[in-house]
Amino acid sequence: MLPAVLVVSTTVAASAGVPLARPLFELLDRDADGLVTAGDMLELMVALDHTPNQAMAHSALRRASEGIGYFDEDRDGVVSFEEFERAIGPRVAPRAPDSPTEVHIVNHGAQAMSVQWTTQSANGTVVQYGREPGNYSETAEGFWATYRAGDLYNTSLGFHGRIHTARMRIEDGAQYYYRVGDGAEAWSAEHSFQLTHAAGAGPSRIAWGGDMGTVIPAGWKVARQMEAAHAASPLHAAVIVGDIAYGTIGVPTMRDEFEFVWDAWFRIIEPLASQVPMAAVVGNHESPFDYSAFRTRFDMDQGSGGRKNFWYAFSIGRVRVVVISTEHSLEEGSAQRSWLDAELAQSDAAAARALTPWLVVTAHFPMYCTDTFDADRARAGALIQVQCSARAGTRQALCRVAPHDPAFLMRQVQLEPALLAYHVDVMIAGHHHVYERSAPMANGSAV
Repeated sequence: MLPAVLVVSTTVAASAGVPLARPLFELLDRDADGLVTAGDMLELMVALDHTPNQAMAHSALRRASEGIGYFDEDRDGVVSFEEFERAIGPRVAPRAPDSPTEVHIVNHGAQAMSVQWTTQSANGTVVQYGREPGNYSETAEGFWATYRAGDLYNTSLGFHGRIHTARMRIEDGAQYYYRVGDGAEAWSAEHSFQLTHAAGAGPSRIAWGGDMGTVIPAGWKVARQMEAAHAASPLHAAVIVGDIAYGTIGVPTMRDEFEFVWDAWFRIIEPLASQVPMAAVVGNHESPFDYSAFRTRFDMDQGSGGRKNFWYAFSIGRVRVVVISTEHSLEEGSAQRSWLDAELAQSDAAAARALTPWLVVTAHFPMYCTDTFDADRARAGALIQVQCSARAGTRQALCRVAPHDPAFLMRQVQLEPALLAYHVDVMIAGHHHVYERSAPMANGSAV
């Protein structure tokens, strides 16, 4: 049984200067005995899945054992704080007070790059940048914002920092070096990026992932995988399709969240996100406090006429990416659907297709999925025709929506006609913590 309220002993009131490894460890150590076991992880995983059943518990136990293995250096079946800190600590180590942290960039077309970062209380919002390391010929000032969230049960666990946003004017193809800070003494380390994927250019490499988390799910491992992919061959963007940080981890309801978990996630992703533009998609775990963390910590407004971070569209090379929110209505006549129909019509026009021939829609909840939260039913790497035991002698398949969730059928009825009418090539979604890819689909059948 989960406790009614999780109490974390370390006070986590702000971002910079705060060690985040300890409170993350205490989230995992459910019985507060100083060791994390598979049982601790299982309890947390079952709580995250929301609808525990025997099959799901079996899958969760397997995943819990795998999770222990990520940190268990001496293979004794338990994880000490020292083992945990050695694995994840460098990414969430404390920094000097008011030192900029959680630096991440968002592309705004071929001539602008937005950069965001977090401080404890610094007032100045300045980015200095140029085309040579250490030589910052340009300066841009921005603004900071904050929000009230994450303190429904314990005010020390709310957010008390400042989110800074500034935009750099850039030229496509140029390498830029930059630092952010207060304009006086508090500066970040130098970061760099190169925008080489303006609309129509190509080819492009995009990392797509979802339901990332920090330690459950193992987002710190995913971040390292994306960094390795970028080092092997540069990525042009990274898209996270919802349930981003799991600030709700360990809370008894979805009404509250721990803001230090958001801080930890941005620290974990910073080595990649400070040099590869990010795109964020809203998921159900972003919902506490009217999505305040999601609305404030990202700057996704792409000038496409959408609703800032919730629905918008952008181009990367020869790909047009349309981001939608499955947290908002997609019914005919709704604000999002009216925008989506107009965006898809424009993106499918001949002139647009000549520039960006690939049209991708991305969302948190999928439209087709065979999984019912039992991860053993779908293993990574398998080609699944949305699962479809294919009918003998035909190309049709029994492509049922997940029976436990009528919302799948609702999304199919509401959304699929528009995707087909405007010849959307691919839909990428998350939520189910498994990997499935389908044959081309239409009206419940493989085509």
